[in-house]
Amino acid sequence: MITMNELIDLRMQQQIAHEILYRQQIMQRIPDPFAQFMPLHMIPLHVAMPPLPKLPGNVEVKLENNNLWQQFHKIGTEMIITKCGRRMFPSMRVSLKGLEDETQYCVLIEMVPLGDCRYKFSSSQWVPAGGAEPQSPQRMYLHPDSPATGLHWQAQPLLFNKVKLTNNTLDNNGHIVLASMHKYQPRIHIICTSDLTQIPWAPQQAFVFPETEFIAVTAYQVSYV
Repeated sequence: MITMNELIDLRMQQQIAHEILYRQQIMQRIPDPFAQFMPLHMIPLHVAMPPLPKLPGNVEVKLENNNLWQQFHKIGTEMIITKCGRRMFPSMRVSLKGLEDETQYCVLIEMVPLGDCRYKFSSSQWVPAGGAEPQSPQRMYLHPDSPATGLHWQAQPLLFNKVKLTNNTLDNNGHIVLASMHKYQPRIHIICTSDLTQIPWAPQQAFVFPETEFIAVTAYQVSYV
């Protein structure tokens, strides 16, 4: 049974981890590694993009609600963002496989900007409309169960249904900050560490599902979404 002091300490570690991730993104001056890979339409259903050091074993991630995402992807997925934060729909629901039962892991989701342009909705479709706006570095969400054992993560599908998206660049509620009329690709990171402050440097692996890309909007543009 976890004590109140242990719970407070864990929450403090999570806040520190969020701050480290935020500062790391601000200070980072190298191109996004996602850009080094093949175009999204050529990427298989899910593909690992391991930085060094890589996770041990053969870790797999499956998008459990793939059918729902595919339906939205066919018409062009849009995600509402608000000043107060809005939950994703569809949300990410994934299952993990290949983790070591007793090893501790952290799991987070990141929203990766796609392309270098903003979009507009014209003639019933999304088209490029000029250069992209500066992106906020606050585009990651650490799953609240982190850290947990591989046994825990693999026991049942993992939900990111509490992720909230906002366009408030001054947000301090842990929401993911996005720019309206820009395209994003969710990316799942699995990090092998029990210390939340070591997330940026621990062995890790990232997974992306091309059908989950979306355009951030303040109001739906596609009438049948």
